[in-house]
Amino acid sequence: MSATLDDKLLSKYYDEGCVIEVPGRAFPIEDIYTMEDAENHVDEAINKVLEIHASRVPGNILVFLTGQDEIDRAINEVTRKIDPPESALLLPLHGKLSEDDVKLVFMPMANNERRKIIFSTNVAETSITIDGIRYVIDSGMVKEVMWDSKRHIRVLKIGYTTQSSIKQRRGRAGRTSAGKCCHLYAYDTYQSLEVCSRAEILCIQPSIAVLKLKYLDIVDDIRKFDWLEPPSDNSLQETVKCLTWLGALDFKTGKLTNLGRNMAKLGLEPMLSVMILTGQRLDCLNHILALAGMLSVVQNIWWRNKDDQSKQLSDEIRASFIQDTDIGGDYIILLRIFLEWYALGDNKERRKVWCLKHMISWKSMKMANNVVRELAYQIDPTFKIHFT
Repeated sequence: MSATLDDKLLSKYYDEGCVIEVPGRAFPIEDIYTMEDAENHVDEAINKVLEIHASRVPGNILVFLTGQDEIDRAINEVTRKIDPPESALLLPLHGKLSEDDVKLVFMPMANNERRKIIFSTNVAETSITIDGIRYVIDSGMVKEVMWDSKRHIRVLKIGYTTQSSIKQRRGRAGRTSAGKCCHLYAYDTYQSLEVCSRAEILCIQPSIAVLKLKYLDIVDDIRKFDWLEPPSDNSLQETVKCLTWLGALDFKTGKLTNLGRNMAKLGLEPMLSVMILTGQRLDCLNHILALAGMLSVVQNIWWRNKDDQSKQLSDEIRASFIQDTDIGGDYIILLRIFLEWYALGDNKERRKVWCLKHMISWKSMKMANNVVRELAYQIDPTFKIHFT
């Protein structure tokens, strides 16, 4: 079912259920570890890329970093130092790229003498095969969503990934031929890492799960529910406190209120559910749904090239969405972006051209629009989206 699944945990949960392993086919991969962990994984990745390229041994290179900022910095540095410059094609791979930029990663090279060097986030770990990858350079790092209990928000934190993810990364080098995986950390560090990724419910506030359990009336005390991996008591207490403050749970009985039942039906983050239901009550649901759709893709809405001029242009375009209004802020920018894009109608080409002009991800806008339609249907199947 999955190469990263914790089969022992699942087997134990189902009373020592039988585990069947089906090994995949792969070419041999040589693992190379450092004596000590890299002090700066981006700098070490850059140096390793230049070292491999200077060896003149053929084969494309896949480098795993944590995000767009690291990828842009690495590409800038390698572009400046690589010799000769035309001997390699440097490409980014992350969630903020346009469709055309992603296609470049998978497009076969017309001239096999030119090496392709791809700098990627963990999106390249699974389910994709990039032809010609002979070297994988693994920073061992990942950017993950965690729950900040003090600020009651999700935050992104950088840290070491898991052994199962590292196995997936190294496997990219052995998909089409024998390869090498250069780990930018010591083997002892690898041995000390968690075997599998922690369940998402252990990393975030389990608000949606608690609402659903209450709605289905499965268990009165959520601490007694038979979780596969139970959240901490502190996490559950914080969740109940938050849902009570929002009005989803009755302060005295802990039962779902009418608002809580409607929130459970939506199945969204509690704050977002309250925003949508309040918008419905105040007769501004269309605009609230548009904002909800944009918030679902906010991390990937802007795309820009790695050069400083492109970044400056992107910032100027972003500011242009609030130039003629007295109201500012990110939410207003997101809302106005969606309204302008939506006003172009169902003409795909016009919308694509508009996205290109404003340095906005066409893929993210499509996803936001799908979210808007799905939410509208959940609230009322007869509801028609319109903006005035």
